[in-house]
Amino acid sequence: MHKFKFNKQVKFIVFELLLGSVIIAVIAFFAINNMQNKIDKSYASTAQLISTAIAVNTSSFDTTNTDMQGTILSQKLEPFIINNDDISYIEYKDKNNAIIYTSKKNHLVDDDDTVISVNSPVTDNDEIKGYVTIGMTGNGIKPISSASKKSLLGIFILTWLTFAVILILNMLFM
Repeated sequence: MHKFKFNKQVKFIVFELLLGSVIIAVIAFFAINNMQNKIDKSYASTAQLISTAIAVNTSSFDTTNTDMQGTILSQKLEPFIINNDDISYIEYKDKNNAIIYTSKKNHLVDDDDTVISVNSPVTDNDEIKGYVTIGMTGNGIKPISSASKKSLLGIFILTWLTFAVILILNMLFM
């Protein structure tokens, strides 16, 4: 077994190990946050796309007869919500922000279940007739986000371990 002498070279190697650890930890932190931000933006774009699609498909509705439109919207949107656990709610409002349809009363929606809400205007001949708001739960991206974080964290841990082993071997066989 080698006896360690803490000369200047050994102290420098230990310093390199500590500095390398800090640098790798900082890079890992920023890389994971950057990746999560990109996943979140992509998810928000998907939510916006769904909201816009609903707005386009309902633009011909007569929003002045709210009872009839609420019933029609309920029939069209309820199956969509029931079959998609990524959507926590959908609201349809007229141009004065009066609610014509909301799935919140039919589905027990907890505000904690909604990670993002987006809305899109409902237009007909460039006239705003109302707004569609959609709340998303995040259920679709949670597994992807978790797996991505774990993979990236694993890569940085392996990098650090490789770096540490090389420095320790260098210290042992000086």
